[in-house]
Formats: sequence, C-alpha cells, structure tokens
Amino acid sequence: MGRRELGHVHGDHLADIAFPMDVRNRLIAEGKAEPHHMLPNSGWITFKFSKESDVESAVELFRLSYEVAVSKKSADISSR
Repeated sequence: MGRRELGHVHGDHLADIAFPMDVRNRLIAEGKAEPHHMLPNSGWITFKFSKESDVESAVELFRLSYEVAVSKKSADISSR
C-alpha cells in the first residue's frame, strides 16, 4: 500500500504479514499467528499453511493488516 508492504507469501507454505507490535502480540497470544520466522522480535508475523482452509485465515490477516495501515495513514493525515 503505497510504500508500505502489507506482507508476502512464500510458496504455498507460509505468509509473512506486518502489524504494529500491539496487534502482532494479540494475534500471537490468540494463536492466530506465530512470531516471524526470521525476525521474531519485530512486528511481522508468520502464518503457516497446513490445510487448504488456512487460505481464508491468511486472507483475513492480510485484510486486517490493510485495515490497520489505512487507519494509521488516516490518523497520520489528520494530525498534520
């Protein structure tokens, strides 16, 4: 979204998605994602695909990342 990367997919086995740390921590605590496989202390999460229905969950996480980014962008613009 603009210059911000929302996330990316590695083949058919995992997706990495960016979030602010508070959202990232909540998703991990709820068991919806894991810490990023290479940058575990960052705002990035890793979502592993184990069955076909996991695609829907990954799309929901990408959608959430998009919504958070839009919300942040709107807040940044209104604070100018």
